[in-house]
Amino acid sequence: MDKHYDKALVIFMDILGSQNRDNFEELYKINSMFHRELEKQQQNDKDYTVTQRHVYTFSDCAYIIYDFKENISDSRKDIGHLFHQALYNTEQLIQRMLKGRFICRGGIAYGDVYYEENRSLLFGPAINKAYYLESKIAKFPRVVVDSFVVEQVSAFISDLINKVPEDFKSIIYQTNGKIIATDDDGQYYLNYFNSIKQGHNYLEGCLLLDELTCLSDEEIRKQLVIKESTEDSDMKRRCESIIQKYEWLKKYIIASQPENSSGQVIIQDS
Repeated sequence: MDKHYDKALVIFMDILGSQNRDNFEELYKINSMFHRELEKQQQNDKDYTVTQRHVYTFSDCAYIIYDFKENISDSRKDIGHLFHQALYNTEQLIQRMLKGRFICRGGIAYGDVYYEENRSLLFGPAINKAYYLESKIAKFPRVVVDSFVVEQVSAFISDLINKVPEDFKSIIYQTNGKIIATDDDGQYYLNYFNSIKQGHNYLEGCLLLDELTCLSDEEIRKQLVIKESTEDSDMKRRCESIIQKYEWLKKYIIASQPENSSGQVIIQDS
């Protein structure tokens, strides 16, 4: 039996709050949309690409695995490029989820993974690490990125910039922006408003930020009412935790407001 771990990038994503919903139609909408979006990503992989991705969905959460296809020579394997591509794809996915008013949280790690494409069989240290980052570290609606992934993406971008003439460096900065950000607690997270901050798809991006601000305000007001009307200490703590999540999101939205339009329209990976 020739079974073994392979190195891969693992992205674990979860929709926040869905475990507290009991309306069938709403839950069906959440799960159907999440699964449909992930299936679109998987179908976008082409025969000529050196990388591949596999998607494993479980109710309202999913593992997305990025690695290199079999029989690809080591000389063609660039994990910095692999990570860079995966992060930008995930940014687009999360923005689509947010348009449906579904708030996500997640973790991204690289390491040993075993998976079987035709079965929901996957395990390994990287699977555990991605889940750990989402469930124990992220806390807010953010996707926490492991430091090794950050290092490789930073090196890839630096190498890309160093290869172009000086006059084109600013264009690369403007086009790519900053896909990874550092939070106040020192954690690295996926900047899923990166393209919006850059002014790409300007009107659409501004509208999304406005809608998310309204959603956050609504949820904060709702939780404040519940918190003030209950004597249950556990309920009060839960309300406060939810309030903190949406306050974080509001702060992130404010920091992501674009100054002006870049004039660029991004064709989303779908």
